Amino acid sequence: MKTSKILLWVSILTHGIGLYAQDITNLEYYIDNDPGYGLGTEVVVSAANTISNLQVNVSLSNSLVDGFHRFHIRAKDENNRWSLVAHHPFLKITLDNPPNPIPNIQRLEYYIDNDPGYGLATEIPISAGSPINGISLNVNIENSLGDGFHRIHVRAKDINGRWSVVAHHPFMKMTINNPPNPIPAVVKAEYYIDNDPGYGLALNIPLTPGTSVSNLSAMVDLSGLSLGTHHICIRSQDSNGKWSVVGIKSVNVESNAILVLNTPVSFCKNVAFIVSFGAYGTFNSGNIFTAQLMSGNTVVATLGSLMSMTSGTISAIIPNSVPLGNYEIRVISANPTPSNFPRVPIQVVNICPSPCPSNLVLTSTSDDFSSGNTTKQANATNGMITATNKITGSANVSYQAKSTLLNPGFLANSGVVFRVEVGGCTQ
Repeated sequence: MKTSKILLWVSILTHGIGLYAQDITNLEYYIDNDPGYGLGTEVVVSAANTISNLQVNVSLSNSLVDGFHRFHIRAKDENNRWSLVAHHPFLKITLDNPPNPIPNIQRLEYYIDNDPGYGLATEIPISAGSPINGISLNVNIENSLGDGFHRIHVRAKDINGRWSVVAHHPFMKMTINNPPNPIPAVVKAEYYIDNDPGYGLALNIPLTPGTSVSNLSAMVDLSGLSLGTHHICIRSQDSNGKWSVVGIKSVNVESNAILVLNTPVSFCKNVAFIVSFGAYGTFNSGNIFTAQLMSGNTVVATLGSLMSMTSGTISAIIPNSVPLGNYEIRVISANPTPSNFPRVPIQVVNICPSPCPSNLVLTSTSDDFSSGNTTKQANATNGMITATNKITGSANVSYQAKSTLLNPGFLANSGVVFRVEVGGCTQ
């Protein structure tokens, strides 16, 4: 025999017609059909003005069929007046005891878009079981399937011959040319400020045609622009005559500007280094330029200052209190104070990089090289390397500076690799 029960919580309040509430003396409930006042199933309660959080244990007879039903409950006060009926829907389901075993899945199949009928779709090989997890589905997309959005449907059949509901997933088919069309070369670049003069009519940016153009630089003429924000717009054209979308960079034109010209890309704390800057416009007497270490919009530290009205260099020191990491350096002025201060990145490290000399003298025998890879640098802007040393054996040596002077006594033997390059360090 199967016995079914439901457990309900009920809150009931009755109000008299007079000036005060009456006590509740009786509760009764019924399911679906009203047997009449006082003829429902009694719920034992203690008389009270308000009954809340009442637990009602409802016994469901076997004659009550499975499906949706409605539970009703009402109260009677001490004056024999009945409340309105409160009701609550519920679903009765009879569970087999013991439950029937879950049948094994014996077939999986899928179809795309249109259902060919049960058992007629493309079979997915499986080993019968319940449940079946982690199936990898390799779907063959026919050439006849047009490009665009489609839907794949999957269903299963158990050993009793019953089919599951269909699971589906959308996808998009797009045919890619094979081999793909070659990428056209970029043949032209141009820019304009604020107002578009039309394709091909903007200011030309010289370039070498190629499929990839990187690190392209251009001198942009800002003369004649009013003070304030302007937009530099850049676009390119390929060998097929197609133009790219426009890249936009906002610039702020001011009567005064300060640019950081030369700083090390990394430096340690509590050791002096040079911050070179350019001051453009008019700066007043008594003006002070200050180098600051920035993290976002926060001034992390003041590195040094210089009283000046023109471009110059600031002797800067990163305080010991600054944590290691990536920052930016800017130079600000006191009189006047522009609204925008461009920045350059710098990394604060534990160990300072080697100094960048203006003049590097290499002599024999202290600077002779006979093996390994060696690079010697002087300042890339104005540095000179003067060499009278000897390079022998299997050494691979590079000298990098603005200029290099090989004096009598310098030797690079046969078999070595020796290069002189225009360049150098910037610290």
